[in-house]
Amino acid sequence: MKSSNSILTLLAAMMLIAPSFANAVVINVPEDFETIQGAIDESEDGDVVLVQPGEYVENINFRGRSITVASQFLIDGNEDHIENTIINGNGNGSVVILENNNGAGGAFLIGISIINGLSGNGGGGIHCEEATLTVFDCTISNNNTTHNGGGIWCSNSNITIDNCIITQNSASHCGGAVYVTVASLEITGSLISYNQDGSHGAAMEVLRGELIVRNCTIANNASRRPSMYMRIRNQSTGFFENCIFWGNAGVTLLQDRADISFLFADYERGRNSIVLIESELGWNDNNFEEDPLFVDPENGDFHLAENSPCIDAGDPESQEDPDGTRADMGAFYFHQPPIRNVSFEEGWNLISLNVSPAEEFYAEGEDRGPNVELMMEQLRIDEDNHHIELMKDGEGRFYAPAQDFNNIPYWNLLEGYLVKVDERVEANWEGEVIPADADIPLEAGWNLIAYLPTYELDA
Repeated sequence: MKSSNSILTLLAAMMLIAPSFANAVVINVPEDFETIQGAIDESEDGDVVLVQPGEYVENINFRGRSITVASQFLIDGNEDHIENTIINGNGNGSVVILENNNGAGGAFLIGISIINGLSGNGGGGIHCEEATLTVFDCTISNNNTTHNGGGIWCSNSNITIDNCIITQNSASHCGGAVYVTVASLEITGSLISYNQDGSHGAAMEVLRGELIVRNCTIANNASRRPSMYMRIRNQSTGFFENCIFWGNAGVTLLQDRADISFLFADYERGRNSIVLIESELGWNDNNFEEDPLFVDPENGDFHLAENSPCIDAGDPESQEDPDGTRADMGAFYFHQPPIRNVSFEEGWNLISLNVSPAEEFYAEGEDRGPNVELMMEQLRIDEDNHHIELMKDGEGRFYAPAQDFNNIPYWNLLEGYLVKVDERVEANWEGEVIPADADIPLEAGWNLIAYLPTYELDA
């Protein structure tokens, strides 16, 4: 799961359901009802069915109600609840069915694992017909259908999927992961991987659909009959933005007056692997075809390695990543710790840091703070010379490189330091931001303290 974005997704979910949540009845499972279906049967539009961790072997039907079914993830944002709150269809039909759910706001499914569905009518995991559904932070895996849409089948509906994992689903016909017909589909920040089908569209089959896909990773999907892993047809429209397409078997087919654009994409084999039949393709000049360098795709880890070409390669007009950098491509952004730059003027300087440096700056066995000599090693000129002439802490202890002397036991990140240098120099430290409201202990008498906010003081 895209953990770094989960709180943002959770806030989005709560904002969407907030209008009805204030007056909602919260029905707890298993405290109020032993089964999720029992709770749904007693619910009314706007209610929340809150499911405690556990495995629930059942197949649920929303009964046309516009309600929220959620794990404890909705309450505290703890991703462990997603893995530990399971609806197991036990091969007894679609795990989740929504039909005629078009009330205000529609239905919500939040923070749940949906597994082991087997449907003959489409949608082993989720079957959605004439409904409005929003799916946040769910895992949809190991579902099957003898029809279309192993993971999700959607018709005459509006469905939004955000921060989800859709993996290892299969369909005997089309749409191993997702099958959409005459529907609006928006997918954001999600992984679609290792899905299979028997005909066309292992990852996705879309007919007469409106499609928006942002920051998704579509990887390692394969049809049993090698041909195409995505088929979008019958006047379908839409776009893919900031997405990665890698390791999939076959091609993408745009057919029968489809009109689809690919914007800021890492697309294996490039536009030559997209087949057009009476359709339009929009292809952005910023698309490329380079190995995205996933961390461990064979074991399902599609995070980006630190040298991935997909880092900071998304649309610069897109929302920034949570670390404040340009959007990455794919479902899982690469976290780049803030960098603290300090300029030293010749002579004495009073400095502090507002980031906690990486472990490499800590001496073995010392966890109170970074090692002063390691922190200042970047200001060393050569083996015998150093830009620092003298560094002092608030208690009069000092570090003198020329004399190879240091009695400052560690760098206290809540304190300031006096540093004398031989000329104007700069140093940079990378690390996590120290909260500006962190408690700073003060001893009796004078103290040199750190300045922690990330903005400058007004002089």
